[in-house]
Amino acid sequence: ELHSGDLLVSRGGAATSALIARGSDYPGNFSHVALLHVDAQTGAATIVEAHIEVGVKTAPLAEYLADKKLRILALRPRALKDPLLPHRAATNALERARAGHIAYDFAMDSLEHGKLFCSEVAWAAYEAEGVKLWPGRSHISAAGTRAWLWSVGVRHFDTLEPSDLE
Repeated sequence: ELHSGDLLVSRGGAATSALIARGSDYPGNFSHVALLHVDAQTGAATIVEAHIEVGVKTAPLAEYLADKKLRILALRPRALKDPLLPHRAATNALERARAGHIAYDFAMDSLEHGKLFCSEVAWAAYEAEGVKLWPGRSHISAAGTRAWLWSVGVRHFDTLEPSDLE
């Protein structure tokens, strides 16, 4: 059973998904992070996520699941003093996404939340509640990978990667 505030980490079928999953100094199996919100009244499940093409968006869980994914892992923060904290984090992320357009953060600057990339959506939502989801930052040090990422706008090579949640 999925809960509000759960993180859904996934791996898509595109070549860029492979680069994201395998391109950091700690290669992993996942390339995307989405945050789940479950409405307390209706039980409707909504995903909050960032996509390169559109920035931050919301979608019903069924739409998220219909998009091609090679694997999905649901993660739930535990050992929190306040059991409603995950729902609050997801609610705030959902409300922010619905309030207006949030551009995609091509620079991958996880410290500034005016624009967001996929990992940063979850990070910022929980950070606002005092929880740091990632124990540390990924490093992307391979010269070829850095050069390619620089060419598409990435400027921060110590950042948050989906594979770090593994």
